[in-house]
Amino acid sequence: LYYVRKPRLNPEALKWGALLGTANFGNYLFLVMALTVLPGLAVYPVIAAAEVGLLAVAGVVLWKEKVGVSKSLSWPVGVGANGNPGVAGSVRQIPGAIGYVELIYALGNDMTFAAIRNKAGAYVEPTPESVSLSAVVNLPDNTNISLTDTLAPRGYPISGFTWLILYQEQSYGGRSPEQAEELTKMLWWIIHEGQRYSTLLQYSPLPEEAVRKAEVLLKTLTYKQVQLLR
Repeated sequence: LYYVRKPRLNPEALKWGALLGTANFGNYLFLVMALTVLPGLAVYPVIAAAEVGLLAVAGVVLWKEKVGVSKSLSWPVGVGANGNPGVAGSVRQIPGAIGYVELIYALGNDMTFAAIRNKAGAYVEPTPESVSLSAVVNLPDNTNISLTDTLAPRGYPISGFTWLILYQEQSYGGRSPEQAEELTKMLWWIIHEGQRYSTLLQYSPLPEEAVRKAEVLLKTLTYKQVQLLR
């Protein structure tokens, strides 16, 4: 046997109920206005099925508590595509599709892309310049930092470094001193002269502070405990 007791009217509850109702009415009104203005086209997410670093960057920005932060995200909806080329192709072909790709794929496929609001409140378009500016922050000596949702006022918020990982002691595995020296020279060229080729491929040159940090790290490379760069 169940019964429901009729509650007494409570002025305080009525006040908060009226406020909540007004707020919800505002939400519904906004939704109706949006549906009236926006085209009647369903959004169709396209996600990269392969494990790529860009997924980790996207996961930090796009509700990391929902999809995670990893090279392979747990998207609740969407269709998988094979890496950047697959996502770019699917977004171009499917009406209403939305996806995330590297900048060179967006430009090469004549895709429309969005200006994203960063932490400073600025809406920033993805360009080699805005991605470089995202790294104009306080960098740790080991450069191990996420640039996603950067604090840089004019930085693009979906950005990240690409790292080279190598042994500090280069005499491993029977390597010759010449091999170690040539590798070190190549890496030094990459962070200096080689930077001018970055924008040709729609990648972003390292800012000065990042170059200085990389120089210090490269100077720690040794061959049989002898410094390779002096």
